[in-house]
Amino acid sequence: MSYIFVDCEAYGGSPATGRLTEIGAVVYPTRETFYRLLESEADEKQAFEDFEVWVASHNVGHPVFVSDNPAFDWQWINVGFWKHLGHNPFGHSARR
Repeated sequence: MSYIFVDCEAYGGSPATGRLTEIGAVVYPTRETFYRLLESEADEKQAFEDFEVWVASHNVGHPVFVSDNPAFDWQWINVGFWKHLGHNPFGHSARR
């Protein structure tokens, strides 16, 4: 199991009404990082493809999504993965 600490920035209240602008992640315990600035909606698909590859390459077992505010961060990441890739490598749970 790998703990992946995720943070994102977005505006508009929810994925249904807003836009994701940044994704950042750190894997524990190696502290290797992932970061993407989404300057436009066109960047989003590539960012999620890259994030999936990064998660897979830094994962041992099942990746665990950890966030300071999973109610906010989880919704954006979950919707982004499903929208662009048809699945979420983190599954259906998050931890604080």
